[in-house]
Amino acid sequence: MNVDIFAWSVSQGSRWEFPVGNSLRETYTRLSSPIYAETGILHLSVERSGDVICYHFFRHWLAQGLYAGISILVNGFAVTDLDALAELVDERLQSLPSLLAQPDESKVRARLSLIFDMLRDSLCNQSDRYGFRSLAPVDYSTESDYFLSFIWGEATPDEIVRSTEKGLTHVAFCDYPEEISVDPTISSLDRPQSSSPVESEPAEVPDDYFVKSILVTLFCCTPVGIGAIVNAIKCRRELKNGNLAKAKGYAKAAKDWVIVGFILGIPVWISTLMRLSRTM
Repeated sequence: MNVDIFAWSVSQGSRWEFPVGNSLRETYTRLSSPIYAETGILHLSVERSGDVICYHFFRHWLAQGLYAGISILVNGFAVTDLDALAELVDERLQSLPSLLAQPDESKVRARLSLIFDMLRDSLCNQSDRYGFRSLAPVDYSTESDYFLSFIWGEATPDEIVRSTEKGLTHVAFCDYPEEISVDPTISSLDRPQSSSPVESEPAEVPDDYFVKSILVTLFCCTPVGIGAIVNAIKCRRELKNGNLAKAKGYAKAAKDWVIVGFILGIPVWISTLMRLSRTM
């Protein structure tokens, strides 16, 4: 099962996304509508494009003039337990305003990458909890402007799920009121039961070893250095896409290639220095 996740915000008409290159499509155009602008509740806007279904969870913080959301794109499967999915996402979503307000963009991206890894791990390893099933075939008889809005609990879950598979569907979760933000990198099971505030360490962005890879290629061992450069480039790509776990894996591989290249280059440099000393 292929799952992509991104975070987004809309404030004063400007939109921000991480990773970049995603699109809210119809959801973005409807944010100003009364249904989508409701405050104090959790919103879910579901869009479908072919075999990809997009679950956009978001909230509207009126005081800050901010919409912020976490979107989950699933290829070929639909979620049937939307309540469980909402519970998983909302804990992280409620902390987005304070997270996005941080001035250090690299720390924001690193923390979001960690959140994405946690969500992806839960969705892929506990798929039964969220009731994943094969996505129904596209109903080409559905009108292009299809749209239905539900209040969770006032319609049957099956009715809502069938609508999400047909086209644009909005769900208002009124049982998820706005709460005090919590650190999204600490799960509810691991969080200490204490009234004192707990600060977690920010997610560590790995060194991609790109510069070191180039130095090894130029001055130590070219073939090994090229291998290091390839992994360094892959590390940068995964960091840009918000996949912190994969980025760390490629960073480690690049580091290993750099070390091997440096070790292989030592005899070459010793031999070169010895030849130079004989000519002097």
